[in-house]
Amino acid sequence: MNFNWKHITTLFLALSFWASGQTIVPFADGNGTPTTKSECWDASGITLDGITTSADLSYQWYVSNVSSGSGFSKYTGSGSTSASIGISSNSVTRYYRRSRIYTSGSTTDSNIAIITVHALPTISGTLSVCKGLTRTLTGSGESGTWVSGDTDKLTISSSGVVTGVLDGTTTVTYTDGNNCSVSVNFTVHGLPTVSAGADQSICSGTSVSLSATVGTGTSFSWNNSVQNNVAFSPTSTNTYTVVGVDGNGCIATDEVQVTVLPLPTISGGST
Repeated sequence: MNFNWKHITTLFLALSFWASGQTIVPFADGNGTPTTKSECWDASGITLDGITTSADLSYQWYVSNVSSGSGFSKYTGSGSTSASIGISSNSVTRYYRRSRIYTSGSTTDSNIAIITVHALPTISGTLSVCKGLTRTLTGSGESGTWVSGDTDKLTISSSGVVTGVLDGTTTVTYTDGNNCSVSVNFTVHGLPTVSAGADQSICSGTSVSLSATVGTGTSFSWNNSVQNNVAFSPTSTNTYTVVGVDGNGCIATDEVQVTVLPLPTISGGST
């Protein structure tokens, strides 16, 4: 039994493309109908895959960037003399055809394959937000749609405005007008822990000190010129606010009320 080692090698090459997770674009030879495909760029590669027979000896691919009827020259990219070729051109339309050279010496030209490869969209903007706040992302292209990977963690509007709902990380996916998609990880930061302490009551003319408790890595300050753990003498009932800021720039506040009680009075007449 005789084996056509050229055919076996080519078949193995095509199977290797499938195993790598690349985008495969098949086309047929000789039926007169062009193959027209629009594909999104695949970082693993895009393969234009033609059929093979045991009578094939070799191949030669041609490419044109002009039209399906002119401007063809020998393809010099990956697999140019193999049954299948790897397409590396991005954001362009190209016209491809393949000559099959048989063991008999005759040749057959394939139909034209018109392949448009669209660049993947991009997402720009800061990929994090504090819980309860918003962040605006921008997708490339004139139109597109946004999807949150987990709406319990974040929501995203049709204009790319992200609202942090629950701390954690999930994906945000943008699909452009060519139906090409890109996904990024987006993180929602929880708010820092801040406590102003329990409400207090004091008699007029006496002093009080306030003591805030915050989480690790959180800085804080009081309003109304209050210093933490430093006594002061308020003259009236007031509410004091402590503001904490953590390492992610997220802000939380808490309040404490200090009630100033009037001193008792003594009244009476002379005898």
